Amino acid sequence: MGTDRFHSKTLNNDQLHKSEIVRTLFTQLYDYLDSEVSDGREKSLCFTKLEEACMWAIKAISREENLEDIEMIGDED
Repeated sequence: MGTDRFHSKTLNNDQLHKSEIVRTLFTQLYDYLDSEVSDGREKSLCFTKLEEACMWAIKAISREENLEDIEMIGDED
């Protein structure tokens, strides 16, 4: 019973584009919070959770099915 969960994924162009948008938006939020929020435990936790949220968003993007790569049943003819 094998799984590919622990292997890296190669992103297609659409997934790469989405990932870059996500990273840009998280970076902008991080930079804003860094400049506007006082240093402390709360800010540190906020940044940890932002990093985690970004990671999960990109993970979700990488798991999206690429419909162009899926061979349709019955199209083998």
